[in-house]
Amino acid sequence: MEKSNIDKFIIKLIEKRKESGFDIHVVKRFIEEKGYIEYIKRIIEDRNRRKEYELDSDGVAFLIELTGDIEYIKSIIESKEKGKKCGLNKSTIKKLIEATGDKEYIKSIIENREKIEEYEFNEFNIIDLIIATKDEEYIKSVIDSKEKREEYGFDKFFTKHLIKVLEDEEYIKNIIESKEKREEYGFDNDDIIDFLSFIRDKKLMMDCVKTLKKEQRTNEYNKNIELPENMTIGIEIESEGRCSKRILKLTNIIEEKWECKIETSVPEGVEVVSPILTGNNEKNSQEIKNVCETLKILRTNCNRRMWSTCTYRGRLFNNKRKLD
Repeated sequence: MEKSNIDKFIIKLIEKRKESGFDIHVVKRFIEEKGYIEYIKRIIEDRNRRKEYELDSDGVAFLIELTGDIEYIKSIIESKEKGKKCGLNKSTIKKLIEATGDKEYIKSIIENREKIEEYEFNEFNIIDLIIATKDEEYIKSVIDSKEKREEYGFDKFFTKHLIKVLEDEEYIKNIIESKEKREEYGFDNDDIIDFLSFIRDKKLMMDCVKTLKKEQRTNEYNKNIELPENMTIGIEIESEGRCSKRILKLTNIIEEKWECKIETSVPEGVEVVSPILTGNNEKNSQEIKNVCETLKILRTNCNRRMWSTCTYRGRLFNNKRKLD
């Protein structure tokens, strides 16, 4: 390919780099096969050519990554002079570190205080690099180490983000069940409930809810309901808000034979419906109590309605009333 045609090809790549579906790995292989790598390096290292291409810092970093030459990429990262010459900033340097795909190299940068200060990396840059290692055990070692979290300036926001990235249900469960861990990380109830969204196993989710119930149980629901023997009741609890969809995961588990379904009459709503309750007032009261405690733990906004039918002296009464 003639020089002018190579130029057109690279300009086209630069223009297309932000498009969805652009696979840089395929382009890297094509460039390597065609022998364009050295030509691209000359553009990167020539200030006038970069100006001709109208390359900003992101554009230069894109071409550096496009070479696919890991040692070349590292040489630019490691040289303050080369980085300055290429017009790189902390954002583009971070991208190049991630682009190496070398988890041990990325770790070495994270753990080098001088490098972190040289690149002016903040907590957000560091957490991106930790995630870029794709090393679950390493990420857990950062989460578990108070010393490392303090060194990197991670508060509970960053710690929670790392835990979510792992998507390890058992690991999340262990944190929820450990009061010491929750206190160490500074997690409150809202933080814990946020983790429930990442648990797909229904039984595991209910185990976590039960743990929270035990710690927060009060005497709020001590009284039993009192029903005549010939009266049946049913409970419908309409829930709305961002936490509501979590309840759908608890279908037939929130309490035996209770059902959870979508409720279209309220925004982002779900409805928890009891089976027909009759006869055993103590059992009915306990079921209602358990459901209410679970919904309280999940911090949803609920409207509760009680429906009942009562046969008395041969007459059928239908009654609907709001519960306080």
